[in-house]
Amino acid sequence: MSRGCASDASIDAIEQHLRAAAELIAACQASTPAGSNAEVIGRLDQILAKLGAAAEYPVTWVELEKYVEITGDSVDAVQARRRAGKWLDGKQCKIADGRLWIDLRAAQAWVEEWDSGSAMRANLALIRQPKSPSKK
Repeated sequence: MSRGCASDASIDAIEQHLRAAAELIAACQASTPAGSNAEVIGRLDQILAKLGAAAEYPVTWVELEKYVEITGDSVDAVQARRRAGKWLDGKQCKIADGRLWIDLRAAQAWVEEWDSGSAMRANLALIRQPKSPSKK
């Protein structure tokens, strides 16, 4: 396997995820009860998402300034998410040596999670809007 410019830690993480995926596939082929294919596919999707994150990000934690540079997000938006409790210290962010660090993988997972619920929130907002009086 050619390692290219990926770090040893990234390669190890990728190999670990591939082994887990292979084990899931083998277990599925051996004896999968009817109806559990969706669960196995969901678990494989999670592994592949982690695999993509491991390949995309050679490091997990970056300082706030680097996070802002990479994503185009703003310092104020990050701080607002922390104040609102949307980002938790120790999960998406943490203070180390007096500096705010962001976990790239956890931040990406938060965005994907938030995005999946945004359509539902938009629909709920439409439902909750007061109806204007109809014209006759």
